[in-house]
Amino acid sequence: IPDVLSWDTEHPYLHTCICELLSPNRTILDHQETTFGFRTAEFKADGFYLNGEKTFLRGLNRHQCYPYVGYAASASLQREDVRILQEELGCNAVRTSHYPQSQHFIDACDELGLLVFTEIPGWQHIGKSAEWRNQAVQNTKDMVLQYRNHPSIFLWGVRINESCDDDELYKATNAAAHELDFSRPTGGVRCIKKSHLLEDVYTYNDFVHSGDNKGCEDKKNVTPDMKKSYLISEYCGHMYPTKIFDDEIQRTNHAIRHAKVLNDVAGKDDISGSFGWCAFDYNTHQDFGSGDRICYHGVMDMYRNPKLASSVYKSQGDAEPVLEVSTSMDVGEH
Repeated sequence: IPDVLSWDTEHPYLHTCICELLSPNRTILDHQETTFGFRTAEFKADGFYLNGEKTFLRGLNRHQCYPYVGYAASASLQREDVRILQEELGCNAVRTSHYPQSQHFIDACDELGLLVFTEIPGWQHIGKSAEWRNQAVQNTKDMVLQYRNHPSIFLWGVRINESCDDDELYKATNAAAHELDFSRPTGGVRCIKKSHLLEDVYTYNDFVHSGDNKGCEDKKNVTPDMKKSYLISEYCGHMYPTKIFDDEIQRTNHAIRHAKVLNDVAGKDDISGSFGWCAFDYNTHQDFGSGDRICYHGVMDMYRNPKLASSVYKSQGDAEPVLEVSTSMDVGEH
């Protein structure tokens, strides 16, 4: 195709495919337009390459959850989250944990240039029945078929988040994704070191950092195959929940933890990047969180107001220098 312009995070150029269903006399019976982009996304042993250029993935996880409306958010709110992640948090990637998210959100990622790691629904539990397992494979097919025209999506998550090894199931999900889309690699998020690697990328939740130790594990200590790429899919999060109205020491320690992990991951030449847990606080069930059905794991609160840790991410971008004062000037603060 002549005069093709590549899609990337700096220049998210989109093309439009127009499909028309015609009657025998050439009357248009139906019409559909779909945007797409030209780009290559490849994982190698030493990292991730976008259009042949090594690109360090610096991202956050996201639940599509908002106060009052839950997941029933408007297209404008979905788009605003992409802008926040990119402009206010300096991210070049996002993980849609743990389910494919609104097409409005992914459309905005295409348009604004935010890379997306999306995955099938689920959290830890694998059903034993054939119906449950077949549904997981079908979910994989549905995900790929519904989202494969989006150039922002660079990795399919074909494993139930943080589940144990199940070679029979994950051979099937992996094969389903590759059959329907040969152009993208697959990953599977786990919290197990040296687990069975059936996918193209070893994606691992690394919560080793506890405030006064190393920020991340070495690749050789986690993945069973050094020839394949390695990506950290979660860190921080539940290790140090922080509310936007906590005292200065809590908020500062929270920010420093994120900074420590970002720094140590960036210092590893063989780690493709990392996704912090998480971008925004979110609703949860009664037994997980702070007792009020809210997880305060975000670098922003549910209303998208920034905590101090958000400045750590913003400082990693190229837009402008970042200076943030830690104190809220309250009596008793430093």
